[in-house]
Amino acid sequence: MQTTLKLRGTFLEVQDGTELVNCQMPRSLSQPCLHSASIEGDEADLGLVTSYVQNLSENLSRLNKDMAGCSRGSVGHPELCSRTCLYFATGTCANGSDCDYCHLAHPKRSVHLDKRRRDILRSMPLQEWATLVLPIVQQRIEAVDKSPESQAMLADIAARCGIPI
Repeated sequence: MQTTLKLRGTFLEVQDGTELVNCQMPRSLSQPCLHSASIEGDEADLGLVTSYVQNLSENLSRLNKDMAGCSRGSVGHPELCSRTCLYFATGTCANGSDCDYCHLAHPKRSVHLDKRRRDILRSMPLQEWATLVLPIVQQRIEAVDKSPESQAMLADIAARCGIPI
């Protein structure tokens, strides 16, 4: 199914090859704009808008090719899509492209402690907590930033907690 974008005045029209039923939508009751603007004489802006719409159309056709075989829920992947389809992961999704859940791979979520373990960490004395947590923090800082400033900050935190690094 071919999807195209067309510029009509100041509106973008999306056509996906299906005919729309001619239905009357109720008009807005908002007040009309008191000032008017025209782009008739401004060819440069019209050229920019036209090229922008053509670029959108090209991106849309490339997206359609990339999304071939994906589900309805995969639209906007990964930021705006639905959550992952549990059945697709096991190969048993019966809904196929009509599925409302995402059929594309998502990054793994980071591990979160449950309520009982969070309470245990909160109740620990500072030195015991720091002994447990600082090596993990040090590992993550070294993986991302090996600058002397970050090392000095980590050493300062360890010294304030009374923990040698």
